[in-house]
Amino acid sequence: MLPALIAIVRREMLLALRRRSDAMTSLFFFVVVVSLFPLGIGPEPDVLRRIGPGVLWVAALLSTLLGLHRLFADDYADGTLEQLALSPTPFSWLVSGKILAHWTVTGLPLVLHGGSGIKRDNVLAAIKRGIAKVNIGTEIRQAYEQAWRATGSIAKAQDTCYERTCWVIRDYFGIAGDRAQLMG
Repeated sequence: MLPALIAIVRREMLLALRRRSDAMTSLFFFVVVVSLFPLGIGPEPDVLRRIGPGVLWVAALLSTLLGLHRLFADDYADGTLEQLALSPTPFSWLVSGKILAHWTVTGLPLVLHGGSGIKRDNVLAAIKRGIAKVNIGTEIRQAYEQAWRATGSIAKAQDTCYERTCWVIRDYFGIAGDRAQLMG
C-alpha cells in the first residue's frame, strides 16, 4: 500500500510541476487577500494585530481551495480515476496521496508565510526545497514602527524600513543579487 501512496504523491507532484500556474494562483490570491484586508477595515495597528492571525489562516485556507476543483477533474476526464478505483490498493490511500500532494503544492508554500523568527538555516533550506515565499514583514514592520515612534517622522521610518530590508536580505540571509545562492 505504501508504494502505491508514494507513487500517487510522486505523480501528482510531477503534474503540479507542469502546472505551476495553479500554485502561483494560490499564492497570489493569498497575498492579495492579506494585502487588501487592512484597506477594508482600516489601518489601526491594534485591530490588525488582534485579527491578523485569523485573517492569515482564512486567506490560507481559501487560497488552497482554488486548485481543489482540479484535484479529481482531470483524472475523471481521462479515465485515470476509474483505473485508480479498480486497483487493488484501497481507494482511501490513493485519495490520501492526492490530497497530500495537493496540500504540498498549494498549502505548504503558505505555511512559511510568517517567516520572521525562523532560523536562518531553516529558511534557506526551505527556499532550496521550493518554498516560493517567506514573509519577513514582521521584522520590517517592527523596525518601521520603532523608528516612527522614536522620531515621529514617516520619512525616517521609511528609511529605517529600507535599511532593515537590505540588512535581512544582504547580511542576515546573505542572498542578495544571486539566484544561484538561493537555488544551489
